[in-house]
Amino acid sequence: MSTTTTVPRMLTEADVVEMTGLARGTLAYYRHAGTGPRSYKLGRRVRYDEDDVLAWIASQKSATQRGGN
Repeated sequence: MSTTTTVPRMLTEADVVEMTGLARGTLAYYRHAGTGPRSYKLGRRVRYDEDDVLAWIASQKSATQRGGN
């Protein structure tokens, strides 16, 4: 019996900037302040798991949405 492990897609800072529309500096500030999507370093480069970015976007939406029923 084999188990399958699904590895989330690894994103670069540029990928997250494109996904979110945030400025690169804003994303760096959020990372420094601990308020942005979860990140980690792989060697010297910052990486994000796609699942973490999507969860962060959903939490931002939930915390700030207005209107509708």
